[in-house]
Amino acid sequence: MNVSHPPPNATHVPQASRGDNTGERPMWAERGGLDFEGRARWDAWTALRGTDPAKARLRFVKLFHEFVPAALYRDTRAAVLSALAPAGPSGLAEAPAGPVAVV
Repeated sequence: MNVSHPPPNATHVPQASRGDNTGERPMWAERGGLDFEGRARWDAWTALRGTDPAKARLRFVKLFHEFVPAALYRDTRAAVLSALAPAGPSGLAEAPAGPVAVV
């Protein structure tokens, strides 16, 4: 994620659910150092000040549906697990036999 420009959906959700930003601009990260990501999100949310929450909600839905469905619902867990699995007798990693359970 580009810290200087947070995704639009990251700023429309708080505007739609809580309204205008009234909080203080973040300065320090929780673990020390400057909180660049928090500041960028705060700036983007504050830029939406005065936007009606219903309009912000509608804009979020429109932005969400601009994504290609394959990009939103692509399940790559089996490929990742097979890449991490130890190699079998053939020297190749073996994929799990059934559905992968996420714990």
